[in-house]
Amino acid sequence: MIYDLIVFRTNTSYFRWNEARSAWGKTINHSRNIMRMSSSWTIRNQLLQQQQQINNSVNRSNDSRMMSEAELEELLQEMAVNIWAVPRAMTRHLLSESEDEAAFQAHVRERMDPENAAKLVAARHRPQRALYQLTHSDISNSHRHSDDKHTSTSSRRDKKASSSSVDNSTSSHKNTR
Repeated sequence: MIYDLIVFRTNTSYFRWNEARSAWGKTINHSRNIMRMSSSWTIRNQLLQQQQQINNSVNRSNDSRMMSEAELEELLQEMAVNIWAVPRAMTRHLLSESEDEAAFQAHVRERMDPENAAKLVAARHRPQRALYQLTHSDISNSHRHSDDKHTSTSSRRDKKASSSSVDNSTSSHKNTR
């Protein structure tokens, strides 16, 4: 009877370990896929800008600016760091403070820009903050690299409108409690 209990517990613990290993593997694979898709999207966007520049030169209108190779490389590097931060923050979230806190802070400060690193280290839920930074990285807001004033102005106006509507709905929701 005791032997069966020990075997059952061993099998259960192995099953949990294997499930966690599989979930972590999926996280790493999704991180790689996000980077691959970001790279191809950025390169595709660059090719579309080149085509637009050719069309604009035919029409004698030059209202868009191409991203340089250095800007493109910087954009992809920022995306890679933000993607890296998500599983790294998840690792820190799962380990005890004494086990990983110093190494986590050192890694984040070494790889990220000081402002984002400070925000990630100070965050209450670091994996969520890392996802937020990934979502709001420059590659997802790459319109800033264009000199098209109408697009960036309307995007800023849309962001302000959506944030004010969120603020209004939040305050009205608080008042109903």
